[in-house]
Amino acid sequence: MVAALWAWLLAIGLTHLTDRSPYSYGWAMFDGWSSRINGAVVNGDAQMVKSITLFFYEGSPVAWTEAQNMRLPLHSFVSSLASAFTHSYLIGSFIAGFLFAMLFAYAGVNFGERVGVRRPATLLTLMIAFTLPIYVEYIGQPMQYVLGTMVNWLTFLAVLALEDDDARNPWILGLATAIFTLNYDPYVWLGALVTYVLAVRRFARKRDYAFYAIAALVPTLVWSAWLRKASHDTMSTELRQRFIRPVLSAWYQFVKHPIEHALQPFVATHIGLHAGVHQILAMVPWPVLLVAIVLLLRLRPRIGTPWLLVALVPCFYFLEQCLADGWDWELNPRRAVPVALAALVAYGYVAHRLWDDRRWRAAFIAVAAICGFLAFADTLLRQPVLAYLHTGQAIRMTPQEAIRVEQLRLDTSSMRTLQKDDPYLVWRDLGAARFHREQLGNIIFAQLFVLALLTGCLWLVARARLVPRWLPLAGIGVWLLSAMRFAQF
Repeated sequence: MVAALWAWLLAIGLTHLTDRSPYSYGWAMFDGWSSRINGAVVNGDAQMVKSITLFFYEGSPVAWTEAQNMRLPLHSFVSSLASAFTHSYLIGSFIAGFLFAMLFAYAGVNFGERVGVRRPATLLTLMIAFTLPIYVEYIGQPMQYVLGTMVNWLTFLAVLALEDDDARNPWILGLATAIFTLNYDPYVWLGALVTYVLAVRRFARKRDYAFYAIAALVPTLVWSAWLRKASHDTMSTELRQRFIRPVLSAWYQFVKHPIEHALQPFVATHIGLHAGVHQILAMVPWPVLLVAIVLLLRLRPRIGTPWLLVALVPCFYFLEQCLADGWDWELNPRRAVPVALAALVAYGYVAHRLWDDRRWRAAFIAVAAICGFLAFADTLLRQPVLAYLHTGQAIRMTPQEAIRVEQLRLDTSSMRTLQKDDPYLVWRDLGAARFHREQLGNIIFAQLFVLALLTGCLWLVARARLVPRWLPLAGIGVWLLSAMRFAQF
């Protein structure tokens, strides 16, 4: 099963690299231009990640005013380790995402075994997982989305799979919380996990709540303090200014003038529910959602510990949407990635329960086949419309705009600004790492801190018996071997 899933990952990944990545050619659907790194067509946002990865590679200076991704450092750190062996920025970045997708596939198979799901149901569910846009559209980008998502998914599965004693250990649950705080788009994950810990699991002793808070908050506080010191208080606040501050300001005005803004809660909730459902449909194909929802209503499973954690995810997702979407200019469907994992858990459950029914077994296989076809549709049909459906523009624009995009083809006669990779990509662009003495303190701290974060993540998943016990030590070994990048070759 693991080998089949890894082959599936490789097939999808190789057909969606660089200029074949939907996140690269996507701008051409709107007459926009993508960017290039070493001759490869990439999304423009990938440029901001490169300087952070090179900082972890050799301590090169960081453009702090554009380094908002330094707040979630795992992708760049792992990419720098892979680049030490490949001497290639692009290959190192791709390998980082691919390795963590492989790790999630391995852990997913073991998770299915742990909870007693039939193997065919587990296999189909995981195959569907890697046909979702969060893998297909971003694996070909030197960016954090795939690795960040897989770290969140691994952490979430680990919490579900922990033994009962570990599931009540404040230090272990605090570690899981800390991983979310320092990783991509943590709000829904944190809301669900913290509520689960405090209201469902609960601790035996009052002091355990203090231990949990220490384990959960100290890492992110330390990292934030280091960012302020290293950047001399010039660290980018773009995300805070563009996404968080407008929301807080709007709700502050409601609290300050409740009569004047009496309808704001209803209007904001209406917008949040409308956009939230649309974002879920963008991240999870509707056949998967339809089958999962219909069969959950039919089976009516009793949701107990730890599965209440899964149920909390869509609750906090819609809460976030209702609070934020009224002032979120982007309405990015990636906000629904946590719900995608919850939907996959539900789909695996119903497939397991009804696998003996021939009609439903045929339906499960058909849904997986449809998802597989959708994943390769741009390769087979040369049409970009599915990539359009997964964009924030599709959420913000009229639904009928998709019909116009459906007429487009992946060629310059149809998409004027469509770009192609340079004939000869620069795959080997990194030589021996240069030692920047003026950055010595920052390099040492950042390396050790993020290594500890990565090791903690791997240890948590190993503790849940989803990956081999030796994996955290292997991660440390790879980090030590990556020092070869400072040697001349």
